[in-house]
Amino acid sequence: MKPIRLLSAWVVLGMVLTGCNISLGKSGEVEKSEIIVDQDEAKQLDVELHLGAGKLLVDSGTDKWVEGSIMYSSTKNKPQISYQLNNGTGQVEIKDSKNVDLNIGDKVNEWEVNLTKEVPIKLNVNTGASDTSLNLSGLNLSDLSIHTGVGEMDVDLSGNWKESFDVELNTGVGDTHVVLPKDVGVIIESSKGIGESNFVDLISKGDGVYVNEAYDTSDVIISIQTEMGVGEATFEIE
Repeated sequence: MKPIRLLSAWVVLGMVLTGCNISLGKSGEVEKSEIIVDQDEAKQLDVELHLGAGKLLVDSGTDKWVEGSIMYSSTKNKPQISYQLNNGTGQVEIKDSKNVDLNIGDKVNEWEVNLTKEVPIKLNVNTGASDTSLNLSGLNLSDLSIHTGVGEMDVDLSGNWKESFDVELNTGVGDTHVVLPKDVGVIIESSKGIGESNFVDLISKGDGVYVNEAYDTSDVIISIQTEMGVGEATFEIE
């Protein structure tokens, strides 16, 4: 399978078919394509992930800036990738085609994306109808924004973070589970929808504000702004 390699220029690519075909009956053939964003002179990354419908897995650890694979069964779901180096910031965008079919039924649209640990990352995740798993422990995050529509979501922010950063979390319909660090300060300001929110091993300060035990003494703080929709959201310490 030939990977997609993105150089330091503004490049918008339809995914390259790799010849890895799997029969899925009604949904037809599944194409698997690899994505590689090679390292360049970037000092930080701005990563945008826009998935209309399907499954998204984000993990840490690659010797590239970004590395991953996408499986899709509809040409309408063939994602687009762009990369630009702008004043020291590598700008990565992976998004569904404008013609994406949100009513995917038994179609396949599965993304696996691995991010580098070597430079600070501003990560923006937008999903429509999807199951999302964000294993972000070990990354060098400078900012995190998550907006979800319908589906389940797991976010792992555990670990020993070296720098403070802000998190914006907006959920629609579905259950959300967030794992938080023990030894790094955490503050959550929650704007609750009609769903249920659970704050496990966190201290209530009133008015929807929660902190962990390390908050008062830690030099590193993760500040989380949440707006919860319908469903159950659970925040717990690792």
